[in-house]
Amino acid sequence: VHYGGIDVNKFKLRKKPPNGERIKILMCGRFVEKKGFEYGIRAFAKLGKIHKNVALTLIGDGKLRGKMENLVESLNLSHSVQFLGMLPHEEVQREMEVSDVFLSPNVTASDGNREGIPNTIKEAMATGLPVVSTYHAGIPELVIDGKSGFLVPEKDVDGLVDRLNRLIVHPELWEKLGSQGREIVEERFNLFKQISRLEEIYAKLLS
Repeated sequence: VHYGGIDVNKFKLRKKPPNGERIKILMCGRFVEKKGFEYGIRAFAKLGKIHKNVALTLIGDGKLRGKMENLVESLNLSHSVQFLGMLPHEEVQREMEVSDVFLSPNVTASDGNREGIPNTIKEAMATGLPVVSTYHAGIPELVIDGKSGFLVPEKDVDGLVDRLNRLIVHPELWEKLGSQGREIVEERFNLFKQISRLEEIYAKLLS
C-alpha cells in the first residue's frame, strides 16, 4: 500500500494543556452520510449531560447540513454547537489549533459509499489533536487505537461518548496521543516522503 500524504510542514504541533475553559471538539468534512456527523452530534448530546464545559464545532457543507442543524435544535444543543460552513484551508488549520479533540465518526453509507483514509484526520493528527474515530475503511491504518487516538465500531454512539469522556477525564492523554499521532503522520503520511517512495517504485519498475 502506498499512502497519500499531506504537507506536514504546514501544520505546527501544538501542545494545548487544559485551561479550565470549554473543551472544544471539532468535526470537519462534507455533510454526507459516510462522515457520520449524526452519530457525532448524538454522542455530543450525551456527553453534554456528563460535562457542561464542552462545545462542538462543525466545519463543512453539503446536502445533509439542514438535517444536522435540525438535529442539533431538536436536541437543544444550539447553545453549544456551531456550524462554520465551508472555510479556506488556512482557517481550518486555525480551528484545529484552538480545538482540543478531533471527532470523525465515519460510517458506511446506505449505498455502500466508504472513506479511504480522510485527509482531515491526517491534518488533525499533524496538529497534535487526539482523535476519536471509527473502525472504518482505512482509518485503522492511520489511527492506532490507544496510541494515536481512539476507535470504536461504526454508529456506536455510546462508544464515542466513552472515549470522549476518557479524554476529558484524563487530559494528560492529550499531549501523549497528539505527539504519537504526529509521529505516525510524519513517518507514513508525509507528502514528500511518499513522493520519494513513489519515485523509487517507478525507478525499480523501469530498471
